[in-house]
Amino acid sequence: MTRRLVASAMVVIIGGLLWSNTPADPNEFQAGVERSNLDETLCRLSEAKKALIPCQRAVAASPDDVTLRRRLAWAYQAAFHVERAIAELEEVTARHPHDAKAFYDLAAAHAAQRRFALAEESLRVALALKPDHRPSYELSELLFELTGRDEELFDFHMGLALKGQPGAMFDLARDFATARGTIRDIKRARDWYTRSAEAGHILAMDVLAIMLEGGLFGTSPEPENAAHWRVMAQKARGQR
Repeated sequence: MTRRLVASAMVVIIGGLLWSNTPADPNEFQAGVERSNLDETLCRLSEAKKALIPCQRAVAASPDDVTLRRRLAWAYQAAFHVERAIAELEEVTARHPHDAKAFYDLAAAHAAQRRFALAEESLRVALALKPDHRPSYELSELLFELTGRDEELFDFHMGLALKGQPGAMFDLARDFATARGTIRDIKRARDWYTRSAEAGHILAMDVLAIMLEGGLFGTSPEPENAAHWRVMAQKARGQR
């Protein structure tokens, strides 16, 4: 916990002790409620650089509010208090351990500081909680690519593809088609493109239509199958 947060906590504790030994004043109580509401509003709506103090007050008043803590973290980030920002995001994950977005936010903060191992650790939790969380998936891919670990990227795609994630199925098919992180296997590429398309991935439908029409899977052209996937892609786009 940072010194400023400790100080804020002490203010709250001391204020509580004083309140318990002071006769209640309805006007003062109402003023406190209005101050708290104003801080929360400013925290939620102000740009990050102007939100720091209102967010500190708002979080002190509502420590379990995820949105307020996230806003406080980004306010710290905007003020270049990186460690305080990360500490707040860690607190969010501790209070809400089943929130995939909380772990993604923490991963993004670590990645921005090039703490890739810590970022990947948080991303693994996020994707375990929610395998179809697209931001976590995309950031994971980016980290593997930045660090040149194609074989690990292939394993990453395979793990999520086996769990039924359509985007991972598509990327796994592309791995097999281009020999990224594995040996080239056009038959397995076709299989995973098909699984991805059957799961609703529109780009996989497009790829199948093109490759089947051109006989690019090592077979003769398959115009009927190509037409099928072209129609399916058009229907899927029309439903969006």
